[in-house]
Amino acid sequence: MTMASTFSLLRFILIFSLLAFAGDVRSDDFDIVIARAVTEVMKTNIDDSQVGSILNRMDENGSFRDINYTDLSRTAGFPHRRHTSDLVYLAKAYKNKSSRFNGNQVIKDKIITSLGYWAEHDFLEIIGMTIKYQPRRILLISC
Repeated sequence: MTMASTFSLLRFILIFSLLAFAGDVRSDDFDIVIARAVTEVMKTNIDDSQVGSILNRMDENGSFRDINYTDLSRTAGFPHRRHTSDLVYLAKAYKNKSSRFNGNQVIKDKIITSLGYWAEHDFLEIIGMTIKYQPRRILLISC
């Protein structure tokens, strides 16, 4: 069995299991899990100068100038992961009450544009599961 087919089988089993036991889960259970996840992610202190640095590296289309999006080799160390980690940082700044970027509409628009760039180029399948769920975390934090 190839690695791709193994992942497909595991994905099917996981989805089937979730659907089979979904009736036992209350909606507030999901709210509790989401609240705990957001609380954990938000523990990081925000450095507003780092937010400025991230914004300065971002192009109008949502990509980052310092990331080579064409090098998809494993030896490159997946530089694409910095795309989503920078967006997570921006989302934290957007939600963090102590940040001067708290609730800033420009930050929110940049996050949305950059998530669009990520989704449009489908880096999820290229990079694999380690980064696959970052965009969901970004949305959970910033929305």
